[in-house]
Amino acid sequence: MNKIALITGGTGLVGQELIPHLEARGYTVKILSRRPGVASHQTILWSAETGVSDRDSLEGADLLIHLAGANVGAKRWSPSYKKELVDSRVKATRVLFEQLGTLKIPPKIVLAAAAIGIYGNRADEFLTEESSPGDGFLPELARDWEREIERATTFGARVCLARFGIILSKRGGALEKMLLPFSLGLGGPVGSGKQWMSWVTLSDAVGSLLFLLEKEELQGAFNICTPSPVTNRTFTKALGHILRRPTFLPLPTFLVSLIFGEMGRTLLLGSTRGIPSRLSQAGFVFKHREITDGLRIALAQRKRE
Repeated sequence: MNKIALITGGTGLVGQELIPHLEARGYTVKILSRRPGVASHQTILWSAETGVSDRDSLEGADLLIHLAGANVGAKRWSPSYKKELVDSRVKATRVLFEQLGTLKIPPKIVLAAAAIGIYGNRADEFLTEESSPGDGFLPELARDWEREIERATTFGARVCLARFGIILSKRGGALEKMLLPFSLGLGGPVGSGKQWMSWVTLSDAVGSLLFLLEKEELQGAFNICTPSPVTNRTFTKALGHILRRPTFLPLPTFLVSLIFGEMGRTLLLGSTRGIPSRLSQAGFVFKHREITDGLRIALAQRKRE
């Protein structure tokens, strides 16, 4: 029997990598998008303000994968951009899930992107799914987002929250932004370089979602990051070594604050030492556990495109 998967953020980094795997598992994929004609698959129009334009198009779906949300690292966090970040996550999720709850047969499974940023800046502390949320805009946004996602339990869905770390990717995300300055020999540690970075390769990020999909007994929050977080200084050295470029030009704390404001202080200087405790306990095995291996895989994939 054919199964239907709804996916928000289906044209994004994780979504595009995930869709072929869903199709290989027998799913017909329908992409929820704010813009018609942006995807090669059937598109269902939706927005944070009005939800899905044709609610009947949601009927019969077995699975929802919710990946949509404005990029937290795209620009400085002005009041207007903070509102966009909140609306694209909290408000959009609330509107969508309210509609799903009115369906005759709502999706039985919801896999949703969340953020390792929920823990905030925690220095050297090991952070598992049992750790409390941190303080500040990003942890509060992540916490409120997860609260809206958990609404799906009211219509009987099994809900898994994927708290993604930094995804090392061949075609987007933080790594792609780093490549130009590092390739020019302009890379270096940020601030003290002692802050921890929780990371995962794109293939392991997608593999984690598929693992959560197939393990029917799993629900709740999961840290999607390798068991081997690294400091910013270690990450910098590894990337410079692979690119065969020096990494002697640090980005001082005051410049981070001057150039990027609150966004930079949170994303570039904040320390989050995430550990995938629940995934590991459930039996998931990361293919890429060490940062040098992860970076080599990401950069090799990028060159083949």
